[in-house]
Amino acid sequence: MNWMHATVMNVRTHDTRLTTARIIGVALLFILSIPSLGQAGQSSDLSALDKGFRKLANRVKPLVVGIEVFERVTPEAKPGTTTVAFEKKKLLTFSGVVWNKDGTIVSVLRGEFPRGENSDSEIGFDVVLSNQRSYSAKLLARDEYTGICVFRLHEPPKSLKAVKVNPKRWDADLEVGTMVMALGDTIRTGLVTNTRQRIAIKSDAFSFPRAIRTNIAADTGTFGGLLCDTRGFMLGMLAFELEKAHGSILRRGGGVHASRESGSSVRSGDVLAIPVDLLARVVKELVKTGTFARGAIGIEFKPVGFDQLCLGDSSRSAAWVSWVHPDGSAAKMGLREGDVVIGVSSEIFRTSEDLSWFTELVEYGTIGDMLTFKYFHFDPKQPSLNNIKNGTVVIGRRDGLARIDRTPEDVVDADKH
Repeated sequence: MNWMHATVMNVRTHDTRLTTARIIGVALLFILSIPSLGQAGQSSDLSALDKGFRKLANRVKPLVVGIEVFERVTPEAKPGTTTVAFEKKKLLTFSGVVWNKDGTIVSVLRGEFPRGENSDSEIGFDVVLSNQRSYSAKLLARDEYTGICVFRLHEPPKSLKAVKVNPKRWDADLEVGTMVMALGDTIRTGLVTNTRQRIAIKSDAFSFPRAIRTNIAADTGTFGGLLCDTRGFMLGMLAFELEKAHGSILRRGGGVHASRESGSSVRSGDVLAIPVDLLARVVKELVKTGTFARGAIGIEFKPVGFDQLCLGDSSRSAAWVSWVHPDGSAAKMGLREGDVVIGVSSEIFRTSEDLSWFTELVEYGTIGDMLTFKYFHFDPKQPSLNNIKNGTVVIGRRDGLARIDRTPEDVVDADKH
């Protein structure tokens, strides 16, 4: 198989730089809580977990399902035998979660959906619950960019339980060092190592503004599964894998993050999850309209420090506009190449994390919403903050503001909005 690599960007560097005392405290807590584990992410057997985690795993296991993609194959008729209408030829298996008691199942599968041997073959879906009962399902919608897909059981059982989110705030207790459990084809435990990891898959021209990174080892049956806290509240959906040796995201051609064979082949990379709040935005739109439109205002920018602009403060970051679409709302506002955006929606950018928030605000915001900018035109001969302007843009559809001459390499070098 061809493995393709992507750049990983830490957008919250202060999240990953723990003090020595906190590192020691977290390590001791982890060792004391799970004495039977040699290292995080190595347990797929409930008997290897301590009593507390076994109880948690048993409680949340019914929320995680297996999804089987199969091809309907008409068998050859043989003399003297009864011919069945069709047989199921399994093509792919991956994990998912019960999103709603009405039988809505959510998962993530990046890359091309599997195809049968014949171009006119019919593809079907079965969802296997934790009690090993199988239910027929249909694919309601799929966002090809993120791979998030929504299924619906034809006849959901009345006993179906759905995932829950912390009613106070989904990330109320999420921080570096938070203990988490990942449930998919296997059950693994570990720690959160970054709450706002920005990622990009260069070969796919794909980027994602925010993911939860853990130290849990990924395997092919993990993806599409559940990442939850120690109370069983959903934090995110397992979607990406970090290759430790090279600091890149791993992707497989064809079926991505899924198993074409029985069982799961364990790999060493850390697993990253799509946060549940971003997941919910996409799922809501997919269920409502059958598609998800990413937003854009028609610019690309590169992160710069104020010191690079000869404006002093090396700790402050800004967005240097490298390209403007002539038909985008940013151009209509008067934004030009070489302008520098220093804030949006009354918030002033301080760190690279704020720029990632800016990306998320535009791409995963609501089409038609208005954003207010603070910006200035950068003059390298006379760098100054004395000519700051305010402007208002309207979020438009990203697919209508694409840069024609853009290459996959540009994904890492610049952010598109």
